[in-house]
Amino acid sequence: MTLKTNVIFRTCDKINAVHGSPRPFNLNKITLIKICFLSLIRSLEGKPNSIYIVADDISSELTDFFEKYPVTIIHGVFGNDNSLRKCFENTKNIPNDELIYFCEDDYLHKQD
Repeated sequence: MTLKTNVIFRTCDKINAVHGSPRPFNLNKITLIKICFLSLIRSLEGKPNSIYIVADDISSELTDFFEKYPVTIIHGVFGNDNSLRKCFENTKNIPNDELIYFCEDDYLHKQD
């Protein structure tokens, strides 16, 4: 039996990078988020899952993108510290026999 995976996907497209350096391949932040999110979706195909998007003041473009997928979007203007707290808060109702995966918006996933 495969355990259900609950993904807490934290995202913010307002800040390019905390350290100020360019993103890989000089991609803009929204494009990178979309690529990484799609890699997550592909890696979860055929597996029981729920995806919760902790959306820290995201653009309407990114909101429209996420709404095309079976996800729960938690909107707010959190800031780095509070968005992380929101991620932890979101896990309190997840059953103990399910997995929790905390994921940032620039994590790239392999299909397997």
